[in-house]
Amino acid sequence: VLKKSFPLIPHYYSIYLLDLSDRLVMKVLNVPVNEIGNYNVIANFGSYFSSFHMAVGQAIAPNMFKSIKKNDHENVNKVVKIYMFLTLCLTITFSIWCKEILHLLIRNNSLLVYYAWSVVIVMSYNYRPYYVLLNQYLSYNENVKYLPYFTFVPGIINLGLNFILMPFFIWAFLQKPLQG
Repeated sequence: VLKKSFPLIPHYYSIYLLDLSDRLVMKVLNVPVNEIGNYNVIANFGSYFSSFHMAVGQAIAPNMFKSIKKNDHENVNKVVKIYMFLTLCLTITFSIWCKEILHLLIRNNSLLVYYAWSVVIVMSYNYRPYYVLLNQYLSYNENVKYLPYFTFVPGIINLGLNFILMPFFIWAFLQKPLQG
């Protein structure tokens, strides 16, 4: 039992690593607290998309398991393509209307100049349909020992890249907002 369940621990904690590593690196780099707060407000839109993807992943999992069990890979492929299409439609729509959405939701004009950063964060969730596909196949075939290699290891790589690249992005975030 432990052989199959132990790899799930780093797998399930990898999402926290991905979501919090940027803020941790900012704190280590002594970014002013108010700027971390500005980033958190903008990054919340990524959290909304993350919650959406978690819900969709749970909703389509039973259908995918049935299709995998029947070796109906066409149906699995169809579901993932529809999921990917909807994901792209949502993220592109958000990207187009981001400035207007933020004007409706945020009353602090000093935060509104950072709206383009939320586009970058939200677009980073376009990987999720393929993650769900991989997760379903590995879970169904009880190959969960490989899940940390696809989730926790990239989280560690992300943390390392944050330490390397964050000083440049922080400078860009603090000095000049992305042009929209």
